[in-house]
This record gives sequence, structure tokens and C-alpha cells, in this order.
Amino acid sequence: MNTNFSIETRTLLVRLTFHPQTKFLKQSQTEQITRVEPVEILKRWINFHLGNSQKINNLTSDLQNFKALSVFLKKLTQVDFTLVIFISDVTKKQEKFEECMSKTGYNDFVCSIQDIIDANEEEVVKFLAKLYLWNPNLEDNQSKEDENNDQKQDNQTKIETKSNIESKLPKVSDSVSEILARFQRKSKSPILSKMMKKDEKESNQETQKVEEPKIPDKIQNLISKYPKVEEPKIEEPKIPDKIQNLISKYPKVEEPKIEEPKIPDKIQNLISKYPKKNLKIEEPKIPDKIQNLISKSQKVEEPKIPDKIQNLISKYPKVEEPKIEEPKIPDKIQSLISKYPKVEEPKIEVSKIGDKIQQLISKKEIEKEIKFKIQKSKN
Repeated sequence: MNTNFSIETRTLLVRLTFHPQTKFLKQSQTEQITRVEPVEILKRWINFHLGNSQKINNLTSDLQNFKALSVFLKKLTQVDFTLVIFISDVTKKQEKFEECMSKTGYNDFVCSIQDIIDANEEEVVKFLAKLYLWNPNLEDNQSKEDENNDQKQDNQTKIETKSNIESKLPKVSDSVSEILARFQRKSKSPILSKMMKKDEKESNQETQKVEEPKIPDKIQNLISKYPKVEEPKIEEPKIPDKIQNLISKYPKVEEPKIEEPKIPDKIQNLISKYPKKNLKIEEPKIPDKIQNLISKSQKVEEPKIPDKIQNLISKYPKVEEPKIEEPKIPDKIQSLISKYPKVEEPKIEVSKIGDKIQQLISKKEIEKEIKFKIQKSKN
């Protein structure tokens, strides 16, 4: 074990060697896995998941390009890490790597991409050791390999047993060929050929007509001796005579009929005397005076024009309103106007005019006061 590693990484490596699934990384049955270097165990573990297509020799330079590590992590966790390879920016690469690791369910220490690129052995070993302790995923793969090996062995044993049985069986081919040759020689005679044709015809007829199997005579005699046993008819149980006599003595009790209560005769006579009154709620009638007023108010007729006025209107036609046209400017004046430009009106400011008027008003008031004082003094 490398003594330059921190205490934390060394404790992780010791725990790794004593993990129950580490025994599957033995290269031979006699090898003691506890004496193997923990870094070597990690290399074997990664190569086990990578398979025969790709292998690493160390945990620093062989993992720098992230290709082998992405394949290993995909087979270990079933999450795709290939996009991390194609990202050039280190910060984005780190974000994508952490995002993929969060999908795996692993929530422990994750080394930085910069440490993998710089081949920082301690950080990479620490990350891989924690991953191994979380889920080495060796037992399932090893059991699958064992099953495949067992199936191969079973198939080989089956093939061997078939070959052994075939070798032990006698060769029948020679005897069959000899029998066929003899039969062909004999079939050349006319008698045998006729017999063969008859047999063929009979066999064809038998194949066409499939008859039911005949019952032997002994069995038929036995069947005729014994009659057919019919199925027993299940009858309803009979009621005993005593119970029937009791039932006949006492009549059937019918269900009581609930009748409506009868109205007494006195009440019925009273009802017959007074007929039924159908109470119809009628709308209240409006008095005639009010109706006349309503009718008058609804029909507002226009005032009629007297006949005399209408006759006068008919005699005199309607006088239309005169159309006042603007006076036309003579041509000479228009020519003069066109020669000289328009003189705009002077703009008089209201504020200045107001000041002048106020001054005049104040002067007049002073003059009045002086005159009033002079008259007083004269009086």
C-alpha cells in the first residue's frame, strides 16, 4: 500500500480488501485476495467490468481521457456518461459529471474532473474505493457467468451421451437393405404382384373408412342381460297425512285488507247539500273611470288643423328658403391680392393692454377726487 496516501484513503482500501464480493476477483483458487494490493484489486475490478474489449494498466494515465472510465461507470450504474467525454470546458464537464452521478443514487465523495485530467492518484483512488464499497456489482455478474458455464457443460454432456448411445446401438442399415432386395426379387412373380395390389386396395379403403371399434360378443351378452339403469328421479317430499288433515281443518288465513275509513251519512248529506266551490283567484277589476283615463292617456292624437287653414295652405305653394351665396371677388381685385402677400394681423398681448387701462383708470379716479375736494372747499 502506498504510504503517501492519507489515513482516510488507506482505511477505505483496507475495508475494500475485506469486502465479501472481493473474492470474485481472484485470479486462481489458491490465491489469497487479502494479500493483493488494494490498488491492484481496483484495477482488476475496472477490467472485470470493461471486459475483453478494453483494459487499463494504471489508475492515472489510462483514465485521463475519461473514455475507459465512462464505459466502466455505464456498466456499473446503467447511466450513460459518454456526453462527458465530448465537453471541452472543464466547469461544464464537471457539472455534467456530477449530474450523471446524481442519477446513479451514489451520494458520497466525487472527485473533480481536474484531478482525473492531472492524474491525481490519491483523489481518483479515494473516489473508486468509495464507489466499490457502495456497489461493486460483482456477485450478479459472476453468478451469470457461472450459469453460462453450467449450461455449456450440460450441452457438452448431452452431446457426449447421444454419441455414446449411437455408438452402442447395432447397425441396422445392412439388414434392412438385404430384406428390401429379397422382397423386390420375390415381387417380380405375377402371383405376388396381384397379392400386393389387393393389399394396397384394401389398405386404401381402410384408411378412407374409419369405422368405430366393435364391442366383443361376450361384453354384448352381458350388456343385454342387465337392463339399463335409469337416472333416479328426485321427487318432492310428501307431506304426512296427519299434517294434511290439520291443514284441511284450518282454513287459510288471508292477509287483512286495509280499507279506507267510511265517511258518516250525516257528513255525506251535508256535503251533497252544498256544492263544491271551485275557488278561482281572479285578477282585481280596474274601475271604468280609471280605464277611460288610461285609454285617453295612451292615445295621444296630434291636434287637427282646421279646414280653412288647410284650404289656404293648399292654395299657396311652399316657399323655399333662399340660398345666400357668397359675393364673387372681381378678377382685377384677385390679381392684385395675388401680387401682394397676406398681411398678418398684429398680435396684441392682453397683459400689456391691461396695464395701460389700469393706469388710465387710476388717473381718472384721482382727478375725480381732486374735483370733489375743490367743490367742498368752495361750499
